[in-house]
Amino acid sequence: LKVDQNGNIKWQKTYKDLAHYAFIDEHDFAFHPLLVEENGYVLFGHDSSGYAWIMKLNSNGEINDPSCTIFGSENVTVSDVTLYEGDFVTSGSSGTEATITSNSTNATVQDPGFSESQVCYSSGIESWLKTYDLSPWDEAYDVEKTSDGGYVVAGSVEGGFFLMKVSSNTLEWVKTYVVGGAASAVQETSDRGYIVTGHTSSGTDHDIFLMKVFSNGTPEWFKIYDGGSGWDEAYAVEETSDGGYIVGGAAASFGGGADVPFLMKVSSNGTLEWFKTFGRPMVGSGVSVIEKTSDGGYIVTGRIFAGTSSWDDAFLMKVSPNGTPEWFKTYGGSENDGASAVQETSDGGYIVIGSTLSFASDSRSEMFLMKVSSNGTPEWFKTYGPGVASDIQETSDGGYIVTG
Repeated sequence: LKVDQNGNIKWQKTYKDLAHYAFIDEHDFAFHPLLVEENGYVLFGHDSSGYAWIMKLNSNGEINDPSCTIFGSENVTVSDVTLYEGDFVTSGSSGTEATITSNSTNATVQDPGFSESQVCYSSGIESWLKTYDLSPWDEAYDVEKTSDGGYVVAGSVEGGFFLMKVSSNTLEWVKTYVVGGAASAVQETSDRGYIVTGHTSSGTDHDIFLMKVFSNGTPEWFKIYDGGSGWDEAYAVEETSDGGYIVGGAAASFGGGADVPFLMKVSSNGTLEWFKTFGRPMVGSGVSVIEKTSDGGYIVTGRIFAGTSSWDDAFLMKVSPNGTPEWFKTYGGSENDGASAVQETSDGGYIVIGSTLSFASDSRSEMFLMKVSSNGTPEWFKTYGPGVASDIQETSDGGYIVTG
């Protein structure tokens, strides 16, 4: 979905049999499949046969290949929604310190056999679609642009998770790590390696993991952070200015079995420095994205139980470089609402994407797009539906590209 700077639709495309909206253990915010390129866009996900796929599109969201049969015809409609003061709650939060233990461990690394299939291709402004068969079922959850112009992809396979490095449309390497669980976020690090986060699983217990790998996918270190017997899962990671990492997700060990959002700071070798939870317990609450901001801090978004009702709200939290919250705001109505992605905009504000029932036209969720100022004050709010959104990026023309 391509929209202008005010959220008005310029064009929209659908792609048949290519799912890229995924749930990780019932959490709908652990998926960020979109990159903006100079001449188009990169998307990834999994298809109806269980294969991971990567697709490079031109600036109109197309592949100029007459034999390509993936394009559908569904459309969404757009509606303006007015947010009144009563429609969102502003609250301060410094976070609650929580106790968590960490330990070093090893992941069994495998170089799996795989098959690669080119489904569509167009030269000129290059666009293509490729699928990758790594195991009986592959799901890709995060893609990041790398400094060499390629991409690194993280996701899950049977028995663990995978990393895949792609240069243009050529697969360089893929590795699987047999530890159970899933990898939900990956970032290239300043030393040209990668930091990966997600969760391990053992029976009914899920624990946060963080793994640092070299540029070829070989593990440098692997640590697990155990908060107790609940489901604790990480969905976002960013390298910090001191060479460490800030991690966000959902921690049920501190919510009596229900999720609470958390932020965690570790050193360059994974040593835990602090762990904070915020909000009240509610299944489905958590941090979905952490993005660096131009002042060296971070903007954090996701879904939170504000405690004033029985439903979740979307939230934004601005965090200083040392992890101190600067402001915290929630946005919602009389039903469940949650944010899945945020990006700082060229005017110093933020653009937020997510899903809403509060402002939907019927009982089905609709995508929402919200522009806020630098202090989180809403400037405009629009819904598109029915549907669910997973990622957003600002484009060079001042508009936005949305996927879901």
